[in-house]
Amino acid sequence: MDIEVAKAFKVGVPPQGQDFQGTIIYLHSPEGSVIVNLSKLFRNSDFLAVMKANKSNITGYQEGAGRYGNSEKEVVLEIGAVTPEDIYSLGGVIKSIE
Repeated sequence: MDIEVAKAFKVGVPPQGQDFQGTIIYLHSPEGSVIVNLSKLFRNSDFLAVMKANKSNITGYQEGAGRYGNSEKEVVLEIGAVTPEDIYSLGGVIKSIE
C-alpha cells in the first residue's frame, strides 16, 4: 500500500553479497485477488475495538498485531504469478530474474 513502507521493511532490499535476497513487488491488485486488506482493517474502529477486547485470546497477539499494528500496511493477495514488470526493486544474489 505504501512504497516507503516496503523500502524500509526489515531494512529494505538487501545489498548484493548477503546470504539472502529480497524484492519489492509493486502491482495493482487484479480483480478478485484481495484475500484481506489488513491496512484497511487496521483503520476500522470496530475491528480495532474487538481486537483489543479479545487480545488475550489471540495467539501471537503481542508478537504480531499488538507489536506492529498497521505499520506494515499489508494487503494479502492471491495471484498466479509475478512478472518481471511487477518488480520495483531487487537485491541480493540471483542468477536471473526468472
